[in-house]
Amino acid sequence: STSLKLVRVAGIDSEKAVAGLTAAIKGFEGAGLTVAQIADKLAEVDTKFAVSTEDLINGLERASASARVAGVSFDELLGVITTVQERTQRGGAVIGNAFKTIFARLGRTDTLIALEELGIRVLDSEGNVRNAIPLFKELAAELDRLGLKSVEAGEIIQKVAGVRQRDILISLVEDLNSEQSQFAKSLVVSANSAGALDA
Repeated sequence: STSLKLVRVAGIDSEKAVAGLTAAIKGFEGAGLTVAQIADKLAEVDTKFAVSTEDLINGLERASASARVAGVSFDELLGVITTVQERTQRGGAVIGNAFKTIFARLGRTDTLIALEELGIRVLDSEGNVRNAIPLFKELAAELDRLGLKSVEAGEIIQKVAGVRQRDILISLVEDLNSEQSQFAKSLVVSANSAGALDA
């Protein structure tokens, strides 16, 4: 019944709705999210931002599992997809695949060493790699300091994102550095979306 409500609100086909909700639940297993909560979040973000439920689902299907491993919450992943979609107009599938790669690269030793050389603390007190979003925020501040067009900034962006995902990471970094961060706004919307589908 939840997927049918999502179909009505978002105008996507029921197969897509069911597949998307299933992927999100599986990807964020252990996060304690219900199908209804996920659908509320999708519907509310779709309503408040220039991103479609279909793009959100396409992004989630591809990036959920790697996001969870990188310590990214469901709300944060929705925020990342929303922000990059609004800034680049790339599809959810492209964005999801890009972040799947970026999250994987964040766990690589050479990437972590490069971040440490910038002065970013990469490990937590238990010796585990810190969650991706705080790392992105600190990286954004460092890149702002260096100047996004500098050679050093270009090198670190390529190290974290790879060649093909560069523009996608840059669009997130620029948003995180802006006064009117869409990422910050979408986090709040997603977190406060309970009952959105029934409204």
